[in-house]
Amino acid sequence: MTVAEEIGHVILHDSIIQQVEQPEDFIELQRHEKWHYMERNAKKFAAYLLMPAQRLLVSARALYPKLVAVAGFNNPDAIVNTLAARLASDSYFRVSTQTMKFRFTEYPEKIESVVRKAIEDKQRYN
Repeated sequence: MTVAEEIGHVILHDSIIQQVEQPEDFIELQRHEKWHYMERNAKKFAAYLLMPAQRLLVSARALYPKLVAVAGFNNPDAIVNTLAARLASDSYFRVSTQTMKFRFTEYPEKIESVVRKAIEDKQRYN
């Protein structure tokens, strides 16, 4: 994730990165009012790169009914957390659970919201 995030900075913020010539320039850049925005965009870039929407949706849809069959509908947090942990450790994604949970909240898929709605509606398949 870290490497993908840095690649995101290079691709998304190349013109700004080119202006960094010494460590002091980078420190100054981190103090800029838009640094948080740049960080957020680079993290999103990395998330989309490492966890492409279509692959993530297919994987989540395959795993969701298995989790619901075992856990039922009474603990949505447990289902969301287990889904994130299992997908994070999947050989295709190989990211941290925290990174996967971040991706679950991102537009346009918003997987966490979709899963919670399916649990609320007691859908066995999503």
